[in-house]
Amino acid sequence: HDEAQARLKASLKMQYFLQGEYKAHPAIAATLHELGGVLKAKGCIDEAREPLEASLKMMHSLHVEGTAHPGIAATLHALGTVLRAQGRHDEAQVRLEASLKMQYSLHGEDAVRPAIAATLRELGGVLEALGDLNGARKRLDASLKQEPPNRGKGKGTGKGVCFRFRNGTCHFGDLCFYS
Repeated sequence: HDEAQARLKASLKMQYFLQGEYKAHPAIAATLHELGGVLKAKGCIDEAREPLEASLKMMHSLHVEGTAHPGIAATLHALGTVLRAQGRHDEAQVRLEASLKMQYSLHGEDAVRPAIAATLRELGGVLEALGDLNGARKRLDASLKQEPPNRGKGKGTGKGVCFRFRNGTCHFGDLCFYS
């Protein structure tokens, strides 16, 4: 994780040099998102929040307000998980609900997506921590219905949510293949 963090910081420095430090750019937003994820994986929960907030702010500035965007949904999810880890359950609930709403807007409420399952699981944990056991059960039951039949088979672990760029387009909701 230390090497990933160092490389992401170097990439960010280069992107700021090329794009301008105060200019919103999708690549900078994606790098900030990934840096937040690496910091969270390292256990640096408090440090992870800042790049995720910056990524979210940048993505909002790049897209028309109210527009559903996969990158925004991914960052809302990631920020919700960080807030949950910090014990800020009310704030985590707001971010996770917003991510879920955006994912449903993008894919439909009947879509079966690993990213939706992950957000429902996180939201279930947040609601449990807030004492809303019925709400927690509802979200956790819904997450089980989201699980693809081949989960855990083949390449990777299927844990988490991916946010990647392929062919110049961002893709949100692929299975994560990080072990």
